[in-house]
Amino acid sequence: MVAATASHACRSTQAEELPPLPDRGDGAKGVLPRVLKNIISKRREVKGLLKKEKNVKKRETYEIRQMALKLTANSMYGCLGFSHSRFYAKPLAALVTSLGRDTLQATADVAEKELGLEVIYGDTDSIMINTRTDDLSVVKDLGLKVKKAVNKRYRLLELELDGIFKTMRRVSVEVDLELFVRAATASHAAATPST
Repeated sequence: MVAATASHACRSTQAEELPPLPDRGDGAKGVLPRVLKNIISKRREVKGLLKKEKNVKKRETYEIRQMALKLTANSMYGCLGFSHSRFYAKPLAALVTSLGRDTLQATADVAEKELGLEVIYGDTDSIMINTRTDDLSVVKDLGLKVKKAVNKRYRLLELELDGIFKTMRRVSVEVDLELFVRAATASHAAATPST
């Protein structure tokens, strides 16, 4: 299954309640987009260091740091949706949710319609694909194809291969080798289709 981090539980019931994507016209970004961009940039740096590091202790430190940055970025969505937050903006929280949901559906469509894969599970931030193979190199290749196909559609969204599972049992269904892809955290908050 393929997963894309979308958003959490602030769901708007009426599409007309959603504000348009902000455009200041001058290319300048607001405070929250700048803060998110900085957090996401720092996380990418730490993940780059993590990939290169051989020392186990340093790797653990980098892993904790990148997870802290991920959680910090994700918490920005919660600030938008929490009525007692100084950044409370329910329409923006609903917009994040809507964009996340659309992105997740687009990811499932890429997997199913463009690549002929079977999406067997999805939730607010992930989907899983049954690859129908036990060949690990084929599974990884399929994951990279999904990742590449989805990532080329968005300027600020990145999918990541989050895990590969030999078997998975859900509601008494056994699936042979699924692929789990998760979108990079918080990038979804600013995800906009590229032109």
